[in-house]
Amino acid sequence: MRTLSAVLFALCFGVSSEAFSCSEPIAFSDEQAKELLVKIENLDRSDFATILEFNRLLCAERRIVRDSARDVGRRSDVASIQSMALQSSLFEKDLINLTVLPKENMSEDERDFFQKNPLISYRVVAVDSEKGCLSIYNKNKCDPRYLLSISGSEVDVRYGSEVGKLRLTDQGQLRGIWSNGDQNRPVSVPVELRLD
Repeated sequence: MRTLSAVLFALCFGVSSEAFSCSEPIAFSDEQAKELLVKIENLDRSDFATILEFNRLLCAERRIVRDSARDVGRRSDVASIQSMALQSSLFEKDLINLTVLPKENMSEDERDFFQKNPLISYRVVAVDSEKGCLSIYNKNKCDPRYLLSISGSEVDVRYGSEVGKLRLTDQGQLRGIWSNGDQNRPVSVPVELRLD
């Protein structure tokens, strides 16, 4: 099984629509990283130089710098920054853990599911950086029946009949709805995919 940590920089965090590249880890001093993060927090949409610099921060050799860049990027109101931060966060994961959240007016089946399944978990077995997806079944490619795909600030999860649709909130959280796809006993619950 390929792990994401082993292919992190080889995959370069990229997707076909908004590719960005990490040919090798980049060293940033604390001062350089702090200065760039402040610029990104106050980013003007027309400041393309800083947007390109954000790519470099996602390639930082220190995890703390990458994590800080992702956190700031996910809360950005610049779509390309938000998307790159989300991709970088997800492409480094070995497991996709969806935390089931409570909701009002749960059906009996949904209440039972919520009590028995506080976490829905999928193992990442491969990454396709060209298509912007994580395979959660097939080791060779992203099978459209078993994958997590990223498009802008949205994420779709499919595992057979199980489906999830999540979107980044203004606070940088990835939240949405997961459904079991069972026509006889349908369950649909709110979920959060933690990105830290």
